[in-house]
Amino acid sequence: MHKLLTADNLVRAARGLFLLNAVIWLALGMTSLFRADDSGLGAIAWIVAALLLVNAAGMLVCGVFVGRRRPVYYVIAGAFLLANLVLTVTDQFGLLDLATLLIDVVILGLLAGLLLGREPGRGG
Repeated sequence: MHKLLTADNLVRAARGLFLLNAVIWLALGMTSLFRADDSGLGAIAWIVAALLLVNAAGMLVCGVFVGRRRPVYYVIAGAFLLANLVLTVTDQFGLLDLATLLIDVVILGLLAGLLLGREPGRGG
């Protein structure tokens, strides 16, 4: 395995990108939360804000569990990302959606690399 593509570096990169994703979704959720009363959408605005915050929490949890270096966590995190990708493109699509979509795709690639090219004796 190339020196830069060690399992340690792949995990570190995936965790960092999950954290970045969590920060983006947290910012979107908090913005939606503060604007919920003014949106005129009533309960729907509150539900959307809550879903954005749940997504932020999910990204954070995935980042933590990926650090435990177990293949089952890589698969669960990948499934979460795939669901997130589908939901991202089924709604209004803007610059932040593009950013999170690209981050999701990169993380999926990192997780695939961890699953397919793990160092012997590493990752459970």
